[in-house]
Amino acid sequence: MYSGTLAAFAAATLAVIDFALAELSVEECRELGLNRANLMCTSCDQLSSFDLEPLLESCKQCCQKDTSSTSVKRYARASLQVSFVKSDRPEKFPGLTVQYKRGQDPVVKLMNAVGEVQETLAIDKWTTDTLEEFLLEYLDSDPSIIHFDHSSNEL
Repeated sequence: MYSGTLAAFAAATLAVIDFALAELSVEECRELGLNRANLMCTSCDQLSSFDLEPLLESCKQCCQKDTSSTSVKRYARASLQVSFVKSDRPEKFPGLTVQYKRGQDPVVKLMNAVGEVQETLAIDKWTTDTLEEFLLEYLDSDPSIIHFDHSSNEL
């Protein structure tokens, strides 16, 4: 009698766990307002900081596993080349210089600690918030490795 109850409890527990871990279809996620193609699981982990815990289970069922979350390449410096910027946001990033280049499409050049360009990204379709989030993730914040050239026109 006891083993039958235990087996029923175990089966029910496994069914709940299986349901919680199951992925929802693209259509089901869309109905919930979630986009499976663009939703990364690390984004779901941030829901609690916005008091959105009720969305966590659905988010986890619709998200894509972050493939490079443990091995994000970080850069010592970045140079943002734009035609015009009205913001004090660049001050948040000690390794960021802003160059105003008239008529140039905006790009960000990612450099190592000695200033050698490692990657150049076109950012003309990025929002300011997207750029800020990108810099927070990929730009080192250790000011001891930053070398500024105060004689140039860079900010």
